[in-house]
Amino acid sequence: MKQRERELERGELTRIIIGTVVASGVRGIRPRDLTLKLNSWGIPVTQNQMSARLNKLASAGRIKRIGARGLYSGM
Repeated sequence: MKQRERELERGELTRIIIGTVVASGVRGIRPRDLTLKLNSWGIPVTQNQMSARLNKLASAGRIKRIGARGLYSGM
């Protein structure tokens, strides 16, 4: 059964992304895993969008880029 796409309010996707990254714990999350998770929740995003968004949030200091390339965790 296909999930219905959610209509998001301004800033809601950013809060969902940060919350999901923080919930991933110290092991972190990759853009591909985040994409799969959000798509399963009915939020249509691509891996490239999530890669760019995670990089932007890390540059702004809202999440942390950890050791391995493309791996992010909460602050």
